[in-house]
Amino acid sequence: LAEQAKRTSPAESARLLAEAAGALRGALEVLKKDTQPALWADAQQSLGITLSLQGRRASGPESARLLGAAASAFRSSLEVLTKDAQPQTWAMAQFQLGGALSTQAEWTAGEDSARLTAEAVVAFRRVQEVWTKNAEPHQWAMVQAAISGLLRQLAAESIGSQQAGGF
Repeated sequence: LAEQAKRTSPAESARLLAEAAGALRGALEVLKKDTQPALWADAQQSLGITLSLQGRRASGPESARLLGAAASAFRSSLEVLTKDAQPQTWAMAQFQLGGALSTQAEWTAGEDSARLTAEAVVAFRRVQEVWTKNAEPHQWAMVQAAISGLLRQLAAESIGSQQAGGF
């Protein structure tokens, strides 16, 4: 449903994504972390991706809410996924978490925005523990660019708050 939503009208896309999220939530009522950890983590990942797509299509507080829920789903998947056992899947979950947090920060103001941006930087830096410059140069460069943009954003917010405070 999430894939089909990418190719349809905005209204139909929203309907399909909501249906996909509902289906995944239903699956998560049955799948349990302690008895089916891999399936549970996959479902959390899929829910995070679906909520991220919804959040990127929404605006304002609704976007921030959906992206926060996406980040929560990615964090949940990371309760099972480990860098040692599934390095690429773990890195992708960290990457998706960083993306959800950075986009959520765009729809959030003040200290919350700065906190979310800083959390996104941490997630992206974790990605680079697996996607190294030597092993995955293109992915590494993409993540470097994301980190750079987020750090510039944090610096600009810091300068702006200092100027507003009379410094």
